Amino acid sequence: YQALDNRDGRQARRVGAGSPLGLFFDHGCDALNCTIGALTMMSTTQMGCTWKSLVFMISTITAFYINTWEEYYTGTLVLPIINGPTEGLIIAAGCHFYTAYIGPDWWLSETFLSVPKEWLGTALEIDTFLNQYLPNRIGFAEEVTTTGQIAVSYNGIFSLLLLTMTILTLIGNVINVWQAVHGPEGHGLYTDTWLVRKFPFFHAITRLVPFVAFCALAILWIAVSPTEIMKKYPRLVFWTIGLLFAKLVTHLMIAHLCAVEYHALRRTLVPVFFFAIHSGVNWWNKSSDFQVNEDLLVYEFFVLALCSYLHLVTGCIREFKMVLGINCFVLKKPEKTD
Repeated sequence: YQALDNRDGRQARRVGAGSPLGLFFDHGCDALNCTIGALTMMSTTQMGCTWKSLVFMISTITAFYINTWEEYYTGTLVLPIINGPTEGLIIAAGCHFYTAYIGPDWWLSETFLSVPKEWLGTALEIDTFLNQYLPNRIGFAEEVTTTGQIAVSYNGIFSLLLLTMTILTLIGNVINVWQAVHGPEGHGLYTDTWLVRKFPFFHAITRLVPFVAFCALAILWIAVSPTEIMKKYPRLVFWTIGLLFAKLVTHLMIAHLCAVEYHALRRTLVPVFFFAIHSGVNWWNKSSDFQVNEDLLVYEFFVLALCSYLHLVTGCIREFKMVLGINCFVLKKPEKTD
């Protein structure tokens, strides 16, 4: 995957087939690979249906979305020195090979790190409090060792390292967007509203609100789910999140390619927002009268996400072909010259 991802652009330019449609396919495959790669690493590192998997998934899609958001405003995709498409894939491949050699149980073993005994009482009190209100949370208590300490496993460290790298990357992205929108060219400012003229950076930040709300409400639903939906259907839950993220970031890619204003709020997210808020209200009111069939609902959300994503992608491909006068997956034969 890494070899093809790094060579496709050069090959397209070599044969004279470079186009916005190729860029659309390139970044679109990368967006889908966020979910595929995250699920693969969760399985390899034995994260299971825990907070570690959720942190890993949200960190992965956030890093990709924020990088695409930066590209929309700066006009170029500038990756940090250590980035996902290169070093990230090498690290992932190394983890797979290492796990194949040493066995997956290594990721569950205790590291040399642990929470001091002096903090154990407070940590367990927090754990009891959170488990009382968040029924779907895997707490610290399950990781207490025989010595009376809270163990830190290797997969936990791996998940937190990814979260740390995502936060550091996000800070760099935000700084670059600040400089871009206040620069002389004002990349990404495709509208002339009062908010854009007076507060361009604030307008750019508002483009992130639906994605942030989507991630927060997805976490809320998983945390307060009365049927512990992530434990029952982990792949469906993560694929639903991944497809909705892919749809959001695809709209952002199209806005960048077409140099138009990006409208972040999409109708596909409305049912997810509504049900997550509904779950939160039930949890807040401690209501046991939960009439929604979550087992059926997670399948419905997955089908909704899949159909809406496929509809968007196929429609965009048709329009790219029509506007650019090119074919998909088929190169035009070179014209004969005398």
